[in-house]
Amino acid sequence: ARVIASFPGSGATGGVTAIVDQSHSAFTEIAMANPFPEAAVRWQQREAPAEAIAQIVSSLGTSELLARVMAGRGIRGVAAARRYLQPSLHDLPDPSLLADMDAAVERLTRALRNAEIVGIFGDYDVDGVTSSVLLAEFLENVGAKVVCTVPNRMTEGYGLNRHGVDRLADAGARLIVTVDCGVTALDEVRYAKSKGMEV
Repeated sequence: ARVIASFPGSGATGGVTAIVDQSHSAFTEIAMANPFPEAAVRWQQREAPAEAIAQIVSSLGTSELLARVMAGRGIRGVAAARRYLQPSLHDLPDPSLLADMDAAVERLTRALRNAEIVGIFGDYDVDGVTSSVLLAEFLENVGAKVVCTVPNRMTEGYGLNRHGVDRLADAGARLIVTVDCGVTALDEVRYAKSKGMEV
């Protein structure tokens, strides 16, 4: 996949640098400067039942701190704790239960068959970049042509926007898949449709 956006910072606000390894189609480095170096971080622990913490520590050999974090997140019992620490694809919910998943799969399949360029619009945070890379690599592994973009957090803000739609259109994408954003971007979806794109 090609990444067609950069993320400059300015002065004390820092910035993000994305370096793309074209041979593997993945971000190989993401470096973000701390925009608030003087900010003090103060952690607050959630209350958690002592017996749940003790059970996780004694059964799985974790530290008390890790057990406290897990119990604070509502993880109860050894089996649930083990699933949390050693997740499996079998534990994921069925993706076909998502609304309109069948239509999305059909549209992506058509894009593959017709050798269309698929544009991926992600978000600039860690789950947005990760999900963009995972989707791009999957689609490329099944034969798709892919271009990716994420918004510049300093000038474009969060979410699907016209600048990103224009970047994807200029790169030849006629289908945009949004990851970690875009659910409520009705105006931007209309804009993409006005340019002959589907979202």
